Amino acid sequence: MVSLNGSQLQHPGLARRVANVLKHRGPDGTGEKADRDAILGATRLRIVDRRDRGDQPFAGPGGTVVVCNGEIYNAGEIRHRYARYRYRSKTDIEPLVPAK
Repeated sequence: MVSLNGSQLQHPGLARRVANVLKHRGPDGTGEKADRDAILGATRLRIVDRRDRGDQPFAGPGGTVVVCNGEIYNAGEIRHRYARYRYRSKTDIEPLVPAK
């Protein structure tokens, strides 16, 4: 949810209600990242990395937050290309998060 006009979100609790509706799809991990005018939420089925450090929304060290629903088929190639980056998980989503 995003406020496009810069005003405060009208229904901030809606993201959590939507996550509860989706819980049956992957109750292994849920998360939410919110500020005044945006909320990102995710419900995750842990397949690639079963630890909670791969849960979403996924925040990078530069403050960028990512939510991704899908499988990144070339995640291993991206990890190899940026091998100096200190990855904290084995998820296929983390290589999408900008370092800074």
